[in-house]
Amino acid sequence: PEIQSSPGPARAVDTALSAVTYIGCIISILCLLLTIASYVSNKKLRGSEHGQLLINLCISLIGLYTFFIVAIHGTSVPALCAVVAAILQYFFLTTFMLMAAEAINLYMKLVIVLGANI
Repeated sequence: PEIQSSPGPARAVDTALSAVTYIGCIISILCLLLTIASYVSNKKLRGSEHGQLLINLCISLIGLYTFFIVAIHGTSVPALCAVVAAILQYFFLTTFMLMAAEAINLYMKLVIVLGANI
């Protein structure tokens, strides 16, 4: 026997989760754009290794969030789904690699330089 669930509450939860997803992605994209603008406008921040890594990380995250929103709607066409999945994979990999590069950069700046004092 199949258990029938009422479509009303499930539909309300789906709508609420979709709204939270879109609002969260839009707020994140706006804050990332603000971060990029502040780093690009300041030559001292833009010139450092940390600044370059952060700008690239922000660009990667903007691409990730944008294609995530596209991926939500692009699953009905198999070819589009495959292309968007490959692009999402690329942005996930670049984001993780940039985070790893930032961690290594921080390690080099703090632990190696201040190694005896920590």
